[in-house]
Amino acid sequence: GGRLRRVLASATAAACVQVIALPGTARADTPPPAPLEHRVIGWSVQGRPIVARRFGHPGGTVVVAVGTIHGDEQSGLQVARALATGEVPRGYDLWVVRDGNPDGTAANRRRNARGVDLNRNFGVWWAPTECPGPYCSGPAPASEPESQALAQFFLEVQPRLVVFFHSEGPHVV
Repeated sequence: GGRLRRVLASATAAACVQVIALPGTARADTPPPAPLEHRVIGWSVQGRPIVARRFGHPGGTVVVAVGTIHGDEQSGLQVARALATGEVPRGYDLWVVRDGNPDGTAANRRRNARGVDLNRNFGVWWAPTECPGPYCSGPAPASEPESQALAQFFLEVQPRLVVFFHSEGPHVV
């Protein structure tokens, strides 16, 4: 609880701006970089893999970008793809998790296969909400395999910044 909260709280606006600016840094005639590492960090309720790919400079400031956590907000998948094909600025160790909710994405629905809003299922700041319902937080903090996988991954790689992309239609926020 406390460690992850400190990791998330230590993020800086400058690092966020630099990482989000990455897609425009790649040259059009240069093939996309191969990931330094490709890791299955966990599995969804329905057995789909949750994959993290590493780019950039190991030993640098660790940043994790999650393309989508709500399966019906799929514009973030394009952002994740752009981050994975851009040039990572020196000093940054970038991990890209394209899809944190693969079952929701496959069904084009906000929640995972058990009807839990994964954004509300993490142990940090967890509070019970009405279930079933559109914002169901689950029966307990980190009760879902997707949020468990992401939380464990964050503890392993110790990011300075974690960015979850959300979207409204084609607009990423």
